Amino acid sequence: MLKIGDETIINGPLEISQHEPTTIEIGDHCVFAKSQIWSSDMHSVIDIKSGERTNHAKNVWLGDHVWLAHEAMILKGSSIGSGSVVGARSVVTGKFPENSLIVGSPARVVREGITWSMDLL
Repeated sequence: MLKIGDETIINGPLEISQHEPTTIEIGDHCVFAKSQIWSSDMHSVIDIKSGERTNHAKNVWLGDHVWLAHEAMILKGSSIGSGSVVGARSVVTGKFPENSLIVGSPARVVREGITWSMDLL
């Protein structure tokens, strides 16, 4: 299932990949530059001994008022709290709190207690 919240703005190509049954949920009032959101790896990685798959698909959740900067990549299992900013070319895996500045590859919180505005102040 794909859910995109109200008044979300997409300012460039947004690639959303759901090759397996998962949920990708995007909150209200988000802004995305050219970005990618993937809920699976699009292939199987198999453990040789057990013969079982090791890389199952996982849901992705973005809270309200999240900004993805240029070429941000949000990978399976990620959760980004409301009011957060994901920096350009960051690769996000894991869970991140609300009102965080998230940057890097792999992405990490570099500042908490932030918010953002479309207005130039």
